[in-house]
Amino acid sequence: MVDGPLGVASRIKWQDETVWRALPEWSKFYFDLGAHIVSVEDANERSITALLVPTRSFVSAFIALGAVAAAIETEGEDATNDEMLKTIAQLPSGAILTSMRAGKKVKFKFRELTTTHVVMYNNAAGLLERIPLERAHTISIGGVGRDEYPSARNSAAKQSWEPEFIEDALGISDATEYVRRDNFAALIVGRLNLLSEELERTGFSVRVNGKRRRGHLEDILRTRKFADDDLGEAFRTDVMSETARELLPEVAALAPPLIVFDSSHAFLKHRNSFPSGNWVAVVDRSSDRSVESVEVLNQLYAQRLRSDELSDSLELPPGVDAMSFMMSR
Repeated sequence: MVDGPLGVASRIKWQDETVWRALPEWSKFYFDLGAHIVSVEDANERSITALLVPTRSFVSAFIALGAVAAAIETEGEDATNDEMLKTIAQLPSGAILTSMRAGKKVKFKFRELTTTHVVMYNNAAGLLERIPLERAHTISIGGVGRDEYPSARNSAAKQSWEPEFIEDALGISDATEYVRRDNFAALIVGRLNLLSEELERTGFSVRVNGKRRRGHLEDILRTRKFADDDLGEAFRTDVMSETARELLPEVAALAPPLIVFDSSHAFLKHRNSFPSGNWVAVVDRSSDRSVESVEVLNQLYAQRLRSDELSDSLELPPGVDAMSFMMSR
């Protein structure tokens, strides 16, 4: 079993009526795909992945779970500055950053990355700050929550999640630190009712030392749209309705490194809102717009810089066809 956050998919179980079952084997592909895309960020190239699937059920959820798990590896004192700097290098000027100072979250706007410093504008103080590159691991991406948080256990007492579920599922020691910290990893564009059912209402659990801790994928994914208090929480992901007329400014400011289009409609309508992000287009074979989606993806493939053969490292589930390639940012 993989240690740490990247082992979450092998630790959690899903609730099948009254029985707790291991995640199906096909889920590993989607989890690994999300982790792979976040882990191989490139300043000059972006990844485009097309998945032709028999059903979209839980596909985007597990891709986002993998992305979040991989992003956690860039956090804290144990993360290398190179990993965080690679993420920061992809950000547009003005992207929201945060850094914890004496237990308080200070918000910044990203200006530039130099050979010696991360240059950020301190909103509250009204001045530029330069963070040495060797301290890049202290920076978080995003900052939509409040500046100070109660402990996870005090917060959880009012909600329906267990801090121990987060800790045992992710293999981390402190759920309080996890829920306080922004590290925006993925945006899912799709039907909110379907995504809410999968993230908020489907039961999951992890069993450690004879104790079963229950929770939901939402407890780990920390989705802004589904938050009970969207001004008082930190976030790891967000979801956007496929019927939305346009991209909200607060979502654009998060500069999502990975955008998962959960349907053909979501991909065809909103793909141009994210011209520099990594894409995963989930195309359900039964969709009435699947042919149109494939045609657009084939046009993009013709403009590729190079192929990115998923088959070299990830085993496709039965009934799934995939195409992955790189384009310039």
